[in-house]
Amino acid sequence: MEIIVSHQLTDLDGLGAMVAAGKLYPAAKPVFVGRLHRLVNDFMVLYRDEIIIYDLKEIELSAVQRVIIVDTHRRELLGELKELLDWSKVEVIIYDHHPHEQLDWVDYDFSQAVGSATTILINKIIEQGLKLNPLEATICALAIYADTGNLTHLNTAPDDAWALTYLLKAGANLKIINQFIKEPLNQEQEELLEDLLNVREDLRIDGIIISLYSIKADHYIAGINRVVEQIKALYHLPSLFVLVEMGKRVEIIGRSSDEAVNIGKICHYLGGGGHAGAGAAKVKLFLAEAREKLIELINNQVRPMLRIRKIMSSPVRTVLPTTSIQEVEDLLKKYGHNGVVISQDKKIFGIFSRRDLEKVKGHGLMHAPVKAYMTIDVVTVEADAPVRQARDLMVKYGVGRLPVVEGDELVGIVTRSDILASYYGRETPYQHKNRYGSSLVRIKEEVSDLAVRLEELPAQVIATLRKVGEFAARNKVRSYLVGGQVRDLVLGRGNRDLDIIVDRDLKGMVDLLASELNCDCSYNQQFQTGNFKLAGGYNLDLASTRKERYQLPGGLPEVESSGVLADLFRRDYTVNALILDITPDNWGQLTDFFQGKRDLKEGLLRALHRFSFLDDPTRIIRGIRLMLKLGFSFEQETENLSNEALIMGDFSGLAPSRVIKELKLLFENKLSARLLDLLKVIPVFNLLNLSLDIPDNYYQQAASLEGWLEYFREKNYNIKEWLVRLALFLEDLSWSETDKWNIILAERKVLAFFREHKSIREKLNDKLDPVQLVEILAGLSIEMVILLLVKAEQKQVAENLQDYLDNFMTIELTINGFDLQEMGLKPGPRIKYVLERVFQAKLRGEISNRQEELALAAKMIRAEDGSD
Repeated sequence: MEIIVSHQLTDLDGLGAMVAAGKLYPAAKPVFVGRLHRLVNDFMVLYRDEIIIYDLKEIELSAVQRVIIVDTHRRELLGELKELLDWSKVEVIIYDHHPHEQLDWVDYDFSQAVGSATTILINKIIEQGLKLNPLEATICALAIYADTGNLTHLNTAPDDAWALTYLLKAGANLKIINQFIKEPLNQEQEELLEDLLNVREDLRIDGIIISLYSIKADHYIAGINRVVEQIKALYHLPSLFVLVEMGKRVEIIGRSSDEAVNIGKICHYLGGGGHAGAGAAKVKLFLAEAREKLIELINNQVRPMLRIRKIMSSPVRTVLPTTSIQEVEDLLKKYGHNGVVISQDKKIFGIFSRRDLEKVKGHGLMHAPVKAYMTIDVVTVEADAPVRQARDLMVKYGVGRLPVVEGDELVGIVTRSDILASYYGRETPYQHKNRYGSSLVRIKEEVSDLAVRLEELPAQVIATLRKVGEFAARNKVRSYLVGGQVRDLVLGRGNRDLDIIVDRDLKGMVDLLASELNCDCSYNQQFQTGNFKLAGGYNLDLASTRKERYQLPGGLPEVESSGVLADLFRRDYTVNALILDITPDNWGQLTDFFQGKRDLKEGLLRALHRFSFLDDPTRIIRGIRLMLKLGFSFEQETENLSNEALIMGDFSGLAPSRVIKELKLLFENKLSARLLDLLKVIPVFNLLNLSLDIPDNYYQQAASLEGWLEYFREKNYNIKEWLVRLALFLEDLSWSETDKWNIILAERKVLAFFREHKSIREKLNDKLDPVQLVEILAGLSIEMVILLLVKAEQKQVAENLQDYLDNFMTIELTINGFDLQEMGLKPGPRIKYVLERVFQAKLRGEISNRQEELALAAKMIRAEDGSD
């Protein structure tokens, strides 16, 4: 069986996406997993006979083999289905338009950054040449109109309009759509609207206005979102939040048409969600508390979109086209510039750099006019363009300064130091070094033959690579092995990860290749990647060549197709940017654009450009892992940039879960002295807003911890070693600081253990009998006990812990409450009392087996009954 589901409280986009998915997966049953949004409920009342959707209770879940999830990527929003389904035994396909990271429980992820989930499915329907009837077209069009605010929300994409064009041609009924989209407010909603208009307050942040409306209702009011949209339209508000306290909760709904106010992100921090232009959340707080928390979030999260005009220098020092090269050299020396703009009457004619100067020097040309030797292809940026556009141009063209224009007129100049200052909020000493270039590497293509080394891989891996190369050749594309496998081939090291890029879209290619390789695969459309599980523990990742754009420091990138060189330039270090051609006609040809082989020889990790760690600071943690694995070091400029980013960068857009994921991989390594040395000088914990020192006694504690982990490893204990190693550094971590880390409850308890249980170490500093010792430690996990051992400073604490581990930790009763009931004891608190007394006797060594446990329990029961 196949089923199609959306989130609980299914809205119009969820319904439309389910209907569209039904055309792509005709054998699948659409299923509602919980309550419906009022508009969906009203629609279903009218069209229940025409649209067949099942309730979850009607589905035999044990027969489900495939689940198509639409309009969400969060399993916790699937209601009971999350717990009732064995997710390891089903194929999962997702169509969602909300941004998210790669999900390891999903087989195929066709999510895209568009305004509506329905849009993604409709465009697939268009690709496959399928037809919708007028009712289906109406439902899907209604979904897109509703979720994009009639194509006005900030996350609306051209694909949404394209999908609507198709749906209108397919017979979508605008009269029906208008009935639901423009439904008048009911009496309750009208009264709420009138009351809200009297409580408006405006927050102003650097010229950005966010309107707040807060009110307490004495009963539940449905459809508040429609009231919010009415207020926004009535007053032409750029951004607003409405807070309504109803019962024990406050419902918060936001709308925005200002790109500086990301409603969905703010609502996410409140436990809800949404997208840039619309979102909602429910919080268990009183109205005043909810308002205060929302205002705090707004102040932290709202950032004006910084424009070039704000950071550029003006007026610009220029020279005329007729100025001699000698005069230009004098000017460059006088002001310390690396280049000058050639301009007349505010028109740009060209640019002349020190590099140009070196080319003409020594040829008797110093008295020639600069116009004869200037560069005329000048890269410029508009004054009102966002700062990130200048940053992208600098990286793309390897320049460190850009003339700023309004139309054709020169109005200013922006440098790399200006861009970095805008990221950090202030100038830093290091940002001025080599300030006129953004690339850290010189691009020079070097080709060599690595076919012999490639043939040293296991036979089944070589066979797989040849199949992929031949498959790509038949499809008229080139395929390259890239990343860690190529790096380790050059170094003569083993590696079980195969990363392959192809210079084309992967659509339709992944399934065909999986059939050719005879293996399971998964596909992620958002990141344009496919994953294949191969025999022998090898993992093959296939990706289209692509480039990435980072809207916020540390945020997830927007991905778009590109050529091979641009794909390599987005990577973390030069040693991971080598490519090995596996297409048959160039089998084994190694291409090195960035002198990665030189860095491998010298044992250096070098970033490719100066914005690398601002784009993705988790690259720093991966760099530490590589240094441990290969015995390498950061190249000096790269180390300076990493520390500058960690100390001064703004990573409010960085999801803590991404940092935890990288730290988990880092701490799967043993706590060697080298790792501690690196953590002392590279403050990666800053990415979690934690300021940690690594005192000298941590070296001894680390050695002690590794000894204990080895001890328990030999005894086959199942310990999360990464968790204990990480917790060693987090002695002052509070429970609240782990809120956004996206880890399970048991892991949070271990990481916040020390601060939350300070009294335990004090209790253990006394001579304790077995019963007292177990009472203190019985509720702790083995990870917590190990941490106590490592951190034990008093001899008595260490002796008690050792005693517990050696003699009492594994003691358990073999009898239970059912045994006592068979002895005539009725269910109730007496059962717990007797079992506790028997357990204490076993701890004291008074009894040792099941027969003795039963005998003691029987004796206690008789004594209490007065029969003994």
